[in-house]
Order: sequence, then C-alpha cells, then structure tokens
Amino acid sequence: MPNLITEELAFERLLAGGVVAVPTETVYGLACLAESADAVARVFKIKNRPSDNPLICHFHSVSQISAYVQPLSETEKILFDHFSPGPLSLLLRLNENSPLYPATRSGRTVVVRIPAHPVFLSLLKKINKPIAAPSANTSGRYSAVNTQMVLEDVGALTDGILEGGECVNGIESTIVEVSDKQVTILRPGVIGPDDLQDVLQSNEIDVPVRYGTTEQTTPGTKYKHYAPKTKIREITSPDQFSSDKRVVFISTDEYTSRIQNVHTLSLGSLQYPRQIASALYQTMFKLDQLHADEALIFLPEINNKHWQITIRNRLNKMLSSS
Repeated sequence: MPNLITEELAFERLLAGGVVAVPTETVYGLACLAESADAVARVFKIKNRPSDNPLICHFHSVSQISAYVQPLSETEKILFDHFSPGPLSLLLRLNENSPLYPATRSGRTVVVRIPAHPVFLSLLKKINKPIAAPSANTSGRYSAVNTQMVLEDVGALTDGILEGGECVNGIESTIVEVSDKQVTILRPGVIGPDDLQDVLQSNEIDVPVRYGTTEQTTPGTKYKHYAPKTKIREITSPDQFSSDKRVVFISTDEYTSRIQNVHTLSLGSLQYPRQIASALYQTMFKLDQLHADEALIFLPEINNKHWQITIRNRLNKMLSSS
C-alpha cells in the first residue's frame, strides 16, 4: 500500500513538524506535535475541521502529563493508574501559558490520553513530546480503523501512514471530567460507568459516575461526526424497509438475515454489543464502497445500557444535520 512508513520515518517526520497517521487501540489518529502551531494548523486543514474544535493530546506517561496540567486530584490519579495506557481520556486544566494552546485552540483545558497501542506508545516515548492526534478522517466522516480507510480518505494529504494493523476497539475513547462531586462521562466509549465506578469504590472514592456535558468544548461532542458519504436514514422498524436494489439495509444479524435479494450489511449480533460498536465504522466504509443511492439503518434496542448509549451516541451524531 502506498504511503506506508516505518516508525523511524514517522519519528523523523513528526519531529520535523509533519503530520502522520498513526494507529491506536481505538481508531487511527492524525498526529502532529501538539506544541507546533504550524503542524496543528495543517491537521485542521487536512481534516477540514472547525477551527473551534480542540484536539485530543497523547502522552506516554502520567508524569509527562503532569508537566503540562494543574495538579491531578486523587480521583484522576486513580483513574489514570488503573485505565492507562488504554481507551480512557480525561479533561484536565492546563498550566498558565501552556505550550499546548495551539492544540486546545487557546482553551484552558485539554483532553489527554495514554494510548495502549504498542506502536504509537513506542513512538510517543521516543519523541517525548505531546502529540495531538484527532481521528484520521475528514471532519464529519466515520473514523478510520485500518490503513485502507485512512488512505482512501486523508492518507494522501499526510506525510505517511504508520501501519499498526486493525484497531482492536474500533471506537473512540471514553472522555471523562472529574470534580469533587462526581465523575462525568462526556463522550461514551469503550470504558463504561460500571468500569469506572468499580475502580473508584475499590479505592474508597465515593462519588457517582454519570453521563453528562461540560461547558468546555471537547473532541467529538459538538459537531456532526461519523457519517458515510452515502445518504443514510434511520428507520424505527425493519418493516419500513421495502426491497430496492439501490438501497442498502443495515442492522444486526437478527434482522439482516430476514432480508432477501438486496444488499444488506450487518453490524453483528445483539448478543455481542461491543462488537457492534467495533463494527460500526467499518460498516459505513463498506457501505460507501457499494455506491448505493441510499441506506436505511435499523438499530434495535441493545440489552446493555452502556453500549446502547455509546452506539446511539455515534448514530445520533452520524444522522445529525447540525
């Protein structure tokens, strides 16, 4: 595949102010030095990203994060200690005159994460600088979970794609904000409220974990996201789908198996909701390859509250007209 580069080349190009697509365990990211205003501006240009939408920043350790943000609370330390490296991101307050202001669009907070993907984590340790890395896709489109998806969207505009295989989670990290009174899930993701609550209770931290919002703008929460190029509409019952050779039916195994003689795409079985979440973006990619006139999606109720909220969050953003 053209435009694939080695970790050494990725290291050299990032340090030189370049932009490189990198693998994470969630989705592929479009990486640059977070302190470089020029490199950050190029990421915004490649993605056609709204200028007020800050970038998530990646670090190799809690000690590295601590040099850029205000002192961590005990709760924040516990969450980092248990879930990092991994698919948990925290909204933190920056130090005064922070060098991360290019990535945060001059905001006083930053969303940070320590990724678990061995290739990206190795690169972060080698560079030893914060790396801004929003998802490697055009803004508004579905995130990429493999190099083919990156290449067919923004790959040619980058300084290379660092191969890291298929993203094991296939959906973005959970973003949380910690206060004295509660832990708020700002963006649902791989890690759910029960996971967070169990860790806090085992460390005698007695605060609730809730879904919610914040006054701060955080990645993936403000604008339309995750949409395919193909027109897509949601239906509330599979009975609303009528056979049409130019229309694709998207649902779970339990419902696509009932449809005959038309294109269907399955998200997986309702018995495995995590796999449905992981398959969502690849399914949208497959849909675009069919060049259909339209797709109708039916998402049945998922018998797992966290995964129902997480998948519904992505679908609502996908179908949003804002």
